Amino acid sequence: MTSFFLSKNLFVDSNIFFKLDKKNNTLCFISSFGKVEFCMYDTSCFVIKEGQKLSFFYIFSEYEKRIKKRLILSKKKKLGSLIVFFKQLLFRLSQPNFCSITLIGMGYRSQVENGNNTLSLHLGFSHRIDLQRPNNVRFFVRKIQRHHEIFFYCSTLCESKNLGSTIIRFRPVSPYTGKGLVWTGAPILRKEGKGQFKR
Repeated sequence: MTSFFLSKNLFVDSNIFFKLDKKNNTLCFISSFGKVEFCMYDTSCFVIKEGQKLSFFYIFSEYEKRIKKRLILSKKKKLGSLIVFFKQLLFRLSQPNFCSITLIGMGYRSQVENGNNTLSLHLGFSHRIDLQRPNNVRFFVRKIQRHHEIFFYCSTLCESKNLGSTIIRFRPVSPYTGKGLVWTGAPILRKEGKGQFKR
């Protein structure tokens, strides 16, 4: 019995390393900005690796081609959506998404230690705070005028934002003194103290 198939090709940049695990039907993409693993839960979709090209296939029998036209149409749409998803994923892996935090306050500083694997924070406490670097995140510290800034680079903006939000919780900016951790460029809403109110 003859077979009919739908296919789409995806070309991967040479700066991105990827591997195909046919046993678990998973794809792994690795770049200098992060690592992403994707599991193909749809077992009817076959993936073939040829150099820097990935080919996705849906195979149908001649009977399904004549009878199940709606099924073939839905698989064709799903295949197109899958290719668009992987193109967006590879674009994010090739260009880093980053965010930055500014440390405002006397003695507030940060530094990178242990070969860019540990972020040390001095936030006015009696102890310092050490954070281990996640596998898919890179950060570095830069001093601008009197303030320190921490930059987070990651394959997805969501992960870098999550790490930045975790750090901000250690010392949120105070509305009275204006000191603390804040997103770079974000406005600081100040409040008047009790001593400044007129009687």
